[in-house]
Amino acid sequence: MGWRRIGLLTTADQEGLQLATIFQSFSLDENWETLEIAWISFDTNLNRLFQDIVDFKPDLLVIHGQGGKVEIFDAAKFFTCPLLMTSSVFDGILTENTPSGVLKLSLRKVIPDADHHFNVQMLSESMALVQNAFSDTVQKLCENDIDRTNCENALNKRLVREQVSSYISNYSKAGSVFFIPGPKDLPAQVFDIWNLRTDLRGHKYWLEIGMWTPAGIALDSFVIQNEKKFTPSLHNPRPTLRVPVVGVPTWMEVGEPYNNKPEGECLSGKPCYSYEKIGNSNEVTRIKHCCVGAVIDLIILLENDLEFKSYIYFAPDKKWGIYNETSKNWNGLMEQLTTGKGDVTALLGIDKARYQSVGFTQPYMNLGMNILVRKTDIPYFWAMNWKFLEPFKIELWLTITCVSNIFLLVIWGLDRLSPHGHRRRISLLQEEDSPTKDNGFSLLDSMSYVWGVAFSKDIGAENTPRSPSARFVSIFFGFMALILVNTYCANLTAVLMQDKFSSPINGIRDKKLVDPLLYPPDGFQLGVVRGSLEEWYFKNHKDTQIQLLYNVNIKINLVDDYEGGFRQLQDRKLDGLVGDEISLQAQANLANCDYNLIGTKFYEFGVGFAFKKDSPWLHKATLSVLKNQENGTIEHIKKLRFPSKPCEKLSFRRFNIDDFSGLFITVLLVIMFGILALVAELFIIFILIKYWEFLGCFGRKLRYFIFGVKESDRHLIDIQWISAFGRSFGKSWDVNIKTPQASLNNGHIMYQNGFSAKNGIKNDGFFISDDFSNGLFSATRASGRSLTSLHSFEMREETTQRSSHSSSQYNRHKKNKNKSVRIAEANDIRQANTDGMVYSNGTEL
Repeated sequence: MGWRRIGLLTTADQEGLQLATIFQSFSLDENWETLEIAWISFDTNLNRLFQDIVDFKPDLLVIHGQGGKVEIFDAAKFFTCPLLMTSSVFDGILTENTPSGVLKLSLRKVIPDADHHFNVQMLSESMALVQNAFSDTVQKLCENDIDRTNCENALNKRLVREQVSSYISNYSKAGSVFFIPGPKDLPAQVFDIWNLRTDLRGHKYWLEIGMWTPAGIALDSFVIQNEKKFTPSLHNPRPTLRVPVVGVPTWMEVGEPYNNKPEGECLSGKPCYSYEKIGNSNEVTRIKHCCVGAVIDLIILLENDLEFKSYIYFAPDKKWGIYNETSKNWNGLMEQLTTGKGDVTALLGIDKARYQSVGFTQPYMNLGMNILVRKTDIPYFWAMNWKFLEPFKIELWLTITCVSNIFLLVIWGLDRLSPHGHRRRISLLQEEDSPTKDNGFSLLDSMSYVWGVAFSKDIGAENTPRSPSARFVSIFFGFMALILVNTYCANLTAVLMQDKFSSPINGIRDKKLVDPLLYPPDGFQLGVVRGSLEEWYFKNHKDTQIQLLYNVNIKINLVDDYEGGFRQLQDRKLDGLVGDEISLQAQANLANCDYNLIGTKFYEFGVGFAFKKDSPWLHKATLSVLKNQENGTIEHIKKLRFPSKPCEKLSFRRFNIDDFSGLFITVLLVIMFGILALVAELFIIFILIKYWEFLGCFGRKLRYFIFGVKESDRHLIDIQWISAFGRSFGKSWDVNIKTPQASLNNGHIMYQNGFSAKNGIKNDGFFISDDFSNGLFSATRASGRSLTSLHSFEMREETTQRSSHSSSQYNRHKKNKNKSVRIAEANDIRQANTDGMVYSNGTEL
């Protein structure tokens, strides 16, 4: 019948106590809303007792007792609910005071003279019970004595009496008249259900309308006291629970029924109702809506597990629930639950005060508080953009730098030590017949090569490693660089695509929120929904700074609901809105992505189903939450209703100078470092050229390492670096009789007759090469012999020209070479020894 509020009126005796115990057990199993038990004793004020029952407003009142009182039948006329009385109440008497429409429950007598047979059975079982009690007691007391006869005669009578009484009191055997059924033991008897009717002549009679058996109940239509007719349903009706809710756009969307008609059906979601006043009158009208969202999904989930129907309606004040210390009352959803107007709500944050007033299930979701603010771009002239460093953490940058430098040294060392690398190549290039001079794979070449591989760019490495071991290590380093470079490029693209965002505050403890100079309305205005858990957090926080924030800021900017807070945030009446992260993030994804959350959540709380205190549904609802958490249903609802995809305003955006301002600053710093490094390099070379003798052995070894020469070639250091410190190459060479001068043009020795020493001049005395890439030149050590004529050079030149030019070209060339050239007289040469060579005017190289 769907009755959930049951009242029991019974006598204060053993039968009444046993019946009340059974009713309490069934109230938990069947999820009765409430069970009210009233006891009748010899001194009970029945009028007051009946008034309490009327105030309780039960769906069904059960009356049990021995020898019904006339007052019960008199008061029964005023009860509007169905009355179910046991047969013992009537005691076989039907009086005119018995109201028409009451129900009677009586045991069906299936055997004639059942009472007689029952009495005979009770008498025989009573005698057997007493006999068994004495036998069992004597056996237990004398089981350890050898002489049983003396033991039985010497037994303590008081002890025997206590043992026998205990045995009889605890005796219970199935099928016996002394069997004591448990609260859940179903009786084997069959009960008939009767309805008291009145015929046309006013005579009262009992009409059997059903029966109850252990297998179930069969019931026909019946009429109660006020002639109201009840027709049982074919299926066990589900109880209806009232579910108050608060509208939150993120958690629940509200629409209109089909065709916007009050009687229209909801094509999706569930029907929900709001109550609004008509004009200035006190009349309230009910308006039907269609609600869909995460809250509705959770209610449907609980409906299926607990088998009830929900009546969803909006709380009249649209608040969550705050306790008023003055009136000692709650508002919002908490008021609906504590006053009994609502049975359960699906979305309510858990705190200490609420937990003490209502019953909460296991939290099905944890939420965090955060602040939603408007996005603010960072001007590039206020802060440099170093986003090109963000793809990797500082630890990884340092690791890459260290590893690359280690590879630099390893590759250089392997190539230098390998027989197929640096040493063999140096030996080959320094042979006398080698067309060019080369310093091999130096440390600087290794630096250019390794960092070029690291950046996947050729940055001008003149030489590369030649040894197999160095090449093998280079291959692995290139593979590592490939992974790092591609990873960096992918992450850099994602980082640069992010919008620039500067949070106006850094949290709830920001001084902007409590600074006296920034108090609202001129300062940063922070809004909170009135009556929400967020307001409770700030209002009841023990931290003095948080309390100050509430008193000087939040208290002034309370909003009625989330929708109103979002509107004020868009209208710039508020600078920030506090709420749960899910609701705020959903709003941040809207409105053209103009809003964002600041930092991380500053407080975490749980949300769950809330019932009235001591509700019979609470335990099963907790089991339902645990089951759906374990099977992933709640997590699926969370992913479906609250997608974690962040706000994406555009698939691309155009970059400006400030997007790479940090990179440009880095380039300028590198240029400055290069200039400083050049100055330091020249200074070190100057010291090693001029004052190396003062450094001793260390200075000599350092010279060899820096300049990359062997000890036997130490004289080349002065020749190579002499022009770097003021020595001019524009000196006179007496290599022509008429005009004994030679000039240096683009790093080559040019004679007056136009002949270029581009390919080199070599004789027994000296050798001049074209290695002038740095504006310098090098010369081999002159032999100890005197300088001889250059005719041998001309003869070799003629042979070369004859093989490479036509005869006419050769003749013209020979005509130009016919001018006599001779070496300056020996007295014009100041010095020519094994340490170098000299100019004709005596300047020493």
